[in-house]
Amino acid sequence: MLLKMAFIKEGLGDYTNALYFLNLYYLKTYNKRVLKKMENLAEQNKLSGYNYDDVEFFLNIYHKYQLQIDLLALSFIFVFFGIMLYQKRTGKQQSLTPAIVYVFLLLAILFINNFVRERPKAIITSAEVYLMKGPSPGSDVVDVISKGHRVDILGKDDVWVEISWNDHKAYVKSFNLKPIEL
Repeated sequence: MLLKMAFIKEGLGDYTNALYFLNLYYLKTYNKRVLKKMENLAEQNKLSGYNYDDVEFFLNIYHKYQLQIDLLALSFIFVFFGIMLYQKRTGKQQSLTPAIVYVFLLLAILFINNFVRERPKAIITSAEVYLMKGPSPGSDVVDVISKGHRVDILGKDDVWVEISWNDHKAYVKSFNLKPIEL
């Protein structure tokens, strides 16, 4: 249904909503062909925020299957811990490999679960949107952008949403954004 809606919106020339529905479909399926379609559609309309790399694709897949991957990694940790305990009790010469793998897996799980978060994204929906330096209409204008651009959401402050635009922080009123979430 999401693909049909994207196809219809693209046919009507409503690229903002076409990209929105493609984003929703991608969050549901993590299909790489959808990423290519979004990149092509965004490139044709000179929109930014739709570039993907393999690291982001891996992180998206990780977040989709986070519980299963974490449980698998924890089971490996218990196995390596058991091997280390067995070697210590039997008095065999202890190999350093299980200890290294054990520490590496623990650090990887700690790092990914605490520091690598998937940032929520949103699409600009208004024709002319003023990006402000601070959460106030009296702040300096950073840029004026058109609809269709996709941005990362960094936080919220009342009616203002903190976003990332060209690797800088900016603020935009929340009614100018359509959050991409299922």
